[in-house]
Amino acid sequence: MFTRFAFAGAALLLTTAAANAASLTSVGGSWTSASAEGGSVYDLGGVGSDRIIWGNPTRGTGPSGYGFAGADTPLDDITQGTRFSLGTFTHYNNAIATTGSRTKGQQASIDSAQLRVDYSLNFEGEARSYSSTFDFAHDETRNQDAVCANGANGTGINAGGCADKVTLLRNDSLSDTFRIGDRLYTLDITGLGIDDAIWTAEGKQTSAGLTGVFTYVGDVAPIPLPAGGALLLGALGGLGLLRRRKTA
Repeated sequence: MFTRFAFAGAALLLTTAAANAASLTSVGGSWTSASAEGGSVYDLGGVGSDRIIWGNPTRGTGPSGYGFAGADTPLDDITQGTRFSLGTFTHYNNAIATTGSRTKGQQASIDSAQLRVDYSLNFEGEARSYSSTFDFAHDETRNQDAVCANGANGTGINAGGCADKVTLLRNDSLSDTFRIGDRLYTLDITGLGIDDAIWTAEGKQTSAGLTGVFTYVGDVAPIPLPAGGALLLGALGGLGLLRRRKTA
């Protein structure tokens, strides 16, 4: 009797563990659009890829840009109630020329950009796919200004020139409740960790993470058979009984 009880307990533990784990199977981001400062018709390098760049560098450090790096996948054994990373947005702020001649692909700045992130998760062998969209407004400040947009030049975050501002206009969170078999789950994506705006010092970079959490809510009652199906089964059962009687 003890052996039978122990085996039953082990089976219950295995069932619970299976219900409380998920896998992140894929994640990728792409910059779907961007507008250049002053309505410029210059191409914005990187549209359609995971990094977008602009500007003619003045200090040999490369252009400015936005990037998104998806988390390494597959990411297995994600436990319920534990926050996991889907990827990271980064603003790269380098010194670029805001005036003067420019060649194709060397914008002085951008006004806005849009990022789309697609990701897929696996719950108990069932794949589910989602997407989130993020809209950014960009303020490329002039390093020559005596007073920067967020304080005096030459001090604090403006020590190397005026810091640039990135404002998140649209921050797609996601909340999904779904059922797999007799189990109920919720998935919550909180969006990028930017409440309003971020300031990035000249020559530096600032990052914000995209995270999610899933929760196993519990078992639910089996989906009842539709009335028509129940009647059909009853009819088939009756035919079977009638056939047995005739055979007897």
